[in-house]
Amino acid sequence: KLSGMDEATLPEICTKIKFIIAEMLEKLANNLEIYFSPIMENFNTVEMTFPSGKVITVAEVQENVRSNLKSLLAMMANVMKQMESLDVFLEKLGQTIQEAVDEAQKFVDAIKSNILEAIAAPLNTFYTTLLS
Repeated sequence: KLSGMDEATLPEICTKIKFIIAEMLEKLANNLEIYFSPIMENFNTVEMTFPSGKVITVAEVQENVRSNLKSLLAMMANVMKQMESLDVFLEKLGQTIQEAVDEAQKFVDAIKSNILEAIAAPLNTFYTTLLS
């Protein structure tokens, strides 16, 4: 039994569940600041330099991540509300999550390469100086 439902058919239960999930996603999207701030406040002044030479702060990255995550959660909430059946939802959710994972992986790969470059450049200079 679900709270607020004495007896229900499977489609009614699925409808109730999808609206509960949609509501939870909307609340999460609306409270994203609460979750991000404590984690990121220590890194706001850190800057990253991309191979292109562009410099961005962690605060800018945080804002981009927050914005994209908020959009993603809102999109997922809308999908939940408009979902016709559970199998269609699960398929769309899987695709959405895969896209989010792919984008996150690209971001992590970019950070890894920037960090490695930032560490490797001074080491290479030191090594070259040492050999000279």
